[in-house]
Amino acid sequence: MASTHILLDVQCKQGEWGKEAEVSTLLNDAVVHAELKKVNETFHQFTPAGVTGVVLLSESHVCVHTWPETGKLAIDIFACGDPAKAERCSDALIKSLAPHTYVKKVVTRV
Repeated sequence: MASTHILLDVQCKQGEWGKEAEVSTLLNDAVVHAELKKVNETFHQFTPAGVTGVVLLSESHVCVHTWPETGKLAIDIFACGDPAKAERCSDALIKSLAPHTYVKKVVTRV
């Protein structure tokens, strides 16, 4: 069965998305919106700011790395099954982030 892997390179306002709680909420809200099935999650808070985190899904994962000092986020959405769910997750993240710019790459993986 094919899987959808979406890569988002996002540019937001400098200083945003540097705290674990806000990044956790961002990813979890997108997972719920996309109707994906969360299995677990883990996040790491860097000092003074920046977060690496992953929400493990029964379908695969959603992960993020943030660099608030430059306003950059790198997000991966990897989902087996219905590609519409990966797209809904991506759309929800872009809407919540309200980025200045972003690059979206979609890869179908077998």
